[in-house]
Amino acid sequence: MAKFISCCPVALEQKVLLVAANQLTDPNALTQAQPRTLSWVQESESSVLMMHGRQVLKYGSRFNDRNGYLTSVTDAYREARQLAEYYELDKDSFESIIVNVRFIRIPVFENQEQQVRFSWRQTYRQYEVVDQHWQAFDLKKHPLLIRREIHAENITAWSSKQHMHNSRDALHDFREYWDFSQPPRRRFTSSTQRFITSLA
Repeated sequence: MAKFISCCPVALEQKVLLVAANQLTDPNALTQAQPRTLSWVQESESSVLMMHGRQVLKYGSRFNDRNGYLTSVTDAYREARQLAEYYELDKDSFESIIVNVRFIRIPVFENQEQQVRFSWRQTYRQYEVVDQHWQAFDLKKHPLLIRREIHAENITAWSSKQHMHNSRDALHDFREYWDFSQPPRRRFTSSTQRFITSLA
């Protein structure tokens, strides 16, 4: 299996039976397979978009979570805020700058090797990625489709149409809502409640 390194949290775990694809013709392969714990690592990807009404006028930078879970949102916000100030956009402008986020889950098996540390701020873990050379089954021996998947997409984390005074609170509340790895401190502030309502 290919190696995968990430500092993002595991969103879901499930027990599976793993069989090499080239052994599927062997009637005893599934019987002899041992249960393994499949982990789904969740990462975010954030893009900066310039909008003309509801149409994308221009694509800006795209960020990932290489520096920690949800850091893509923070990095995209910094660029979006600078662009909004440069073009003098506010809540009354027809054009706007937004931070668009999607969440991806990657199916992996935890690697027992030592943790990898690229910086003192984050601890990275090594995983083995489930690829096309393997077939997974649940414990009832039903085949499972195991592949990288988009958990959620097209979520607006920030917009220049928000009042600049409240933009930091809005970004904080977005992170609180999606960061399941930490207990929320302000889960039900008024701005969080407005954010949750906007998802409905």
